[in-house]
Amino acid sequence: MANLIQCKDCGNQISKNAKSCPNCGAENKQTSIITWLALIFIGIPVLWSVFSGAANDTPSEPVAEVEEVSLSETLETFDLDQDNFDKRAWAAASYSQMLIKQSMKDPASAEFGSIRYVKASKEFPATICSQVNGKNSFNAYSGFKDYYLIPELGIYNIDDGTVEFKKAYNDFCILK
Repeated sequence: MANLIQCKDCGNQISKNAKSCPNCGAENKQTSIITWLALIFIGIPVLWSVFSGAANDTPSEPVAEVEEVSLSETLETFDLDQDNFDKRAWAAASYSQMLIKQSMKDPASAEFGSIRYVKASKEFPATICSQVNGKNSFNAYSGFKDYYLIPELGIYNIDDGTVEFKKAYNDFCILK
């Protein structure tokens, strides 16, 4: 006896091997095992990434105000001494942190490395150079990334792995 299944259109029983339903004429399409395996191995990870990422992509509160940080707190935090850190550099360092925090998914998770204030030269403007670490969409810290800020131009950039960033970081922060 042949295996019987129900027709998807009219509900009558038909042979599993029939090409169409004798009652309504609807085509009898069977889903192959390969289709089911593809659905399982591709579909489930895609759904997982969509729904797990959606839970963590809730917009965080915008950074409306920057906390007032005293010069002594800044010197302590960034391991600098008073002689090498003037008020202009302190303001630029605070400004750089505010900009970087505003561009992050979770501004409250920001951790900053030691800040270097690179004085202006004939070829390059004064620059703030540092590293930042913060939480990503998976609520995990992504590791410290270099960044630089040119306060006079209001330009800042975080390491995105491109050759352009590495060249600019070398020009502004290392090769002076």
